[in-house]
Amino acid sequence: MGKIFKKDGYALLWVLCIFTFAVLLSGGLITATVVASKTATQQLETQQAYFTARSAVLTTVAFIQKNAGDTTTLSNLIGNTGTGTSTSMGDYSVTVATDPKSANRLTVTATAKYKNQSSTVAAHILKTTTTSSSNIIPINYLFCTGNGTNTFKPFWVTGDVYVNGPITFSGSSGSATVLYGNLIANGNVTIQGYAWSADNVFCSGNLDMEDYTRIEGDVLAKGNVLINNDYDLVDWLDITSIDGNVQCDGYLKISGGGVGQYWNNYTTTVGGRDTNGYSVICTGGAQMISNSTKLLYVGNISASSSNIPGTKTKIATY
Repeated sequence: MGKIFKKDGYALLWVLCIFTFAVLLSGGLITATVVASKTATQQLETQQAYFTARSAVLTTVAFIQKNAGDTTTLSNLIGNTGTGTSTSMGDYSVTVATDPKSANRLTVTATAKYKNQSSTVAAHILKTTTTSSSNIIPINYLFCTGNGTNTFKPFWVTGDVYVNGPITFSGSSGSATVLYGNLIANGNVTIQGYAWSADNVFCSGNLDMEDYTRIEGDVLAKGNVLINNDYDLVDWLDITSIDGNVQCDGYLKISGGGVGQYWNNYTTTVGGRDTNGYSVICTGGAQMISNSTKLLYVGNISASSSNIPGTKTKIATY
C-alpha cells in the first residue's frame, strides 16, 4: 500500500476518479433540469389552453347575454360550432347547444389547444330561471341571463354562478341548496334556510341571509349585509354565518348568527350607515362578530361588548 502512494501516477489516478464523478453528477443534474423544464413547459401550455378555452366561453356567453332578445341571432348560434386561432393563444372551437334535459338551458363548450396541450371549458346559461331548477351541475360556470328575480330551490352546483339580476337561494331541512363556487350577482342576494356557499359572494345590492345559511368565503356587497337567525351564535356550523372577510358599502345588521371564525383572523369593513347613523347593529346577547375578527366602521355601533369582543376601529373615510 505504501508503494502505491509513492508512484508518480497516483495524482493522475485521483484526478481521473474525481473527473469521472463530476461527469456523472453533472449528467444527473442535466437530466433533472431537462425533466423539470419539460414539466414547467407542459404546465404553462396547459394553463394557456385553459385560459384560451375560458376566454372563448366567456366571450360567447357575453354575446348571448347582449343579444338575449334577438331570437334570430340565437337560433343561428345554437347547434353550430365556431373556430378561431391565435399565435399567442392557440386554436379553439366553440359550440352552443340546447341542453337535452331542458329547453331553457344552453350549454356553451369551448375546446382549445395550445402547442401540445388542450383544455375544455363549459358553461350553462339559463334563458329563464324557474323555482324548480333542481340538480343543476355545470362543468365550470352557470350564467343566468334573465333580468327578473332568479330563484333556485334545492339543488347542487359545482362552479361559479353569474346572475344578471337579483337571486334567491332557498333550501329546506334534508334538502339543502349548495354552491361549490363563487356567486356574482348584479342585484340583491337572498339566501334562505339550509342554503350554503362554499366560496365567495359578490353582489351589487344587499345580501340578506336568513335561518340556517352559511357563506364559507368572503362577502363583497355594494349594499347592506343582513344576517338573521332565530338563535344566538353558538355553533358556527349550524346557524347563519359568514366565515371570511366582509366588506359592504352599506350597514351591517346581525339579528342572531355571526361573522368570522374563532380560529382565523379576518376583517369586516362597513362603509355605510343606516338612517340613524349606525354602521353596525347587533340585537341579542351573544357574540356576533368573532373575537379574532377586526372591525372597521365609519359610523356608530349599536351593540354590547359581548356582541363584538374583538378589535373595533372607527375610520374617517371608506
